[in-house]
Amino acid sequence: MFTRSSRGFTLVELMIVVMIIGILAATALPTFQKYIMRTKTTEAFTNLRLIYDGEVSYYYTEHSTRSGSVVPTQFVSAGPTPSLPPGRNKVFADWESSNWSAIQFIPDSATIFRYQVITSGIGSAAAFTASAEADLNENNIYSLYERSGNIEQGEFVGSPGIYEARSLE
Repeated sequence: MFTRSSRGFTLVELMIVVMIIGILAATALPTFQKYIMRTKTTEAFTNLRLIYDGEVSYYYTEHSTRSGSVVPTQFVSAGPTPSLPPGRNKVFADWESSNWSAIQFIPDSATIFRYQVITSGIGSAAAFTASAEADLNENNIYSLYERSGNIEQGEFVGSPGIYEARSLE
């Protein structure tokens, strides 16, 4: 006859523990993945704010040509940089070109998002839209963030916040 020892766990008890851990992991993993993607979007919010401030500063700064002629007030087009939207991983890009330095926007590290500024008009008809886009989970659906500004009746009017489209895809 077998005598049962009081030490250790039975196979059934161990299987129940493994099953409970599996259920907890299955419910926690999607929440964790959304949290990770949300933290990556912080880069877009921060950099769009820097681009927005740089555009406003550039507009209100007087610029001239080599010959001394005053250049009409305007916003600066820049990008897209990097040329292709990064995927899940950060990439380095050439921020010295494409007018980024004119608005004093040069990230000091690799970025997840591709940035671009599209402008129109000069003087009192000037406007710009700064955008950031990325394929955060590499499914060919891009998250898009935009911030814009324009001149109305001689005063700068900016969007009250950042527009989001497919923020977490």
